[in-house]
Amino acid sequence: MSKRKTTKKLSNYIIGLYIIYSVIPASILLSILFLSKEHLGINDGKVELTSWQELIISSLPEIILIALILLLMAMLFSRKILQIVSTPFYEAKRYGYLICEGKLNTQSPSYRFDEFSQLFSSIDQLRDHLISSLDTIQKNELIYQKTYDLTQVCLFVIDTKNKKLIRANNEFESAFGDLHIVNNQQNRTKREAFIVKAMQGEFSHGGRFMIRLTNGWRYFKVNTAIVNEYQLECSALDITKLINAHKDTEKQMVTDPLTGINNRLAFNKHIAQIKGGNKSTPTIFMLDLNKFKPINDKYGHSAGDYLLQTVAKRITNTVKGKGVAYRLGGDEFIIITHKHYNKNETTQLISDLQRKINNDIVFNGIHLKVGASIGFCHYDKKKHKDIEETIHYADVSMYSAKRHRNSAVVEPATLNPES
Repeated sequence: MSKRKTTKKLSNYIIGLYIIYSVIPASILLSILFLSKEHLGINDGKVELTSWQELIISSLPEIILIALILLLMAMLFSRKILQIVSTPFYEAKRYGYLICEGKLNTQSPSYRFDEFSQLFSSIDQLRDHLISSLDTIQKNELIYQKTYDLTQVCLFVIDTKNKKLIRANNEFESAFGDLHIVNNQQNRTKREAFIVKAMQGEFSHGGRFMIRLTNGWRYFKVNTAIVNEYQLECSALDITKLINAHKDTEKQMVTDPLTGINNRLAFNKHIAQIKGGNKSTPTIFMLDLNKFKPINDKYGHSAGDYLLQTVAKRITNTVKGKGVAYRLGGDEFIIITHKHYNKNETTQLISDLQRKINNDIVFNGIHLKVGASIGFCHYDKKKHKDIEETIHYADVSMYSAKRHRNSAVVEPATLNPES
């Protein structure tokens, strides 16, 4: 049925009600009023109407009664109309509310008027579109959740107001535990320390975060984005392997591959630190092995390598807590102490080194024996123009000891050795 026909049907129904409740009662009452004998005059057996003024005055009570009756009829008519119109709209409002509450299977009311039926039909169409949209949203959410959970990056959302985490993916829970564990009181300090940094924008353009977990220290590359006033979306990529690989590479770069102690590059870095403003005034010890070459030539490189490894270990153990030992190459070592050594401390350290190095080294049942020539020099910023000059004098001291076949000699006289 067309819109024009359905509207005409409702209009005809309202007009019919109007005739029933107003026009017909009014016509009947007026007819009774004007045909009443009280309003007729008799003259010579003929019926004559009184004047209109007399008629109105004499009929005033009846007119008031009729007006009241018509008013009552109008009120009844209006109430009926309102009932006809308001009930469907109330049902429409209730129907829409139930749908908004998620009760999408609610049956729509039916009415005999097409206008109201079309209203509910339109609501039904909206409900169908809503159901279709919800299905699409749910499917997209499932896809998103799968992607969210399958990604190898930790994803989580922070409630900045309550300083808690409110959502996280599987990768996050695998690394840190479920949200109940993360949000418990025991982890409050760590959690809030991270959240404060995130709120301050430390990770807004990517930042590194380090945390100690049950499996050791872990490193994460963190990024954050604002969701709303009280929420931050975060991603954390575990870069622990990368950091550890970088540390291993750096360690390999500064480690002697044969002996496992610090190499020349590490020594140069240490010297650069001293030159760069380090206030330390260390004592430099230069050490060169005696009779190493004959052993290496006689018993081979394997014996020579084993001897160097053993000597390096003995030197490192001797200076542990006192300084750092480096292998510069071949059978030459250098030691930088943590502080300035006086004469007694210097003599004691040299004596300890010689005693440890002079002990026999057994290789495949062969007893190998080497000695060491040791020279030293105290770094003094007032006497030396730089640390390199101190190293040079320690080297001169060591070669002096080697020439004179002494186990050690004091600093060259030109350096004004301390007593």
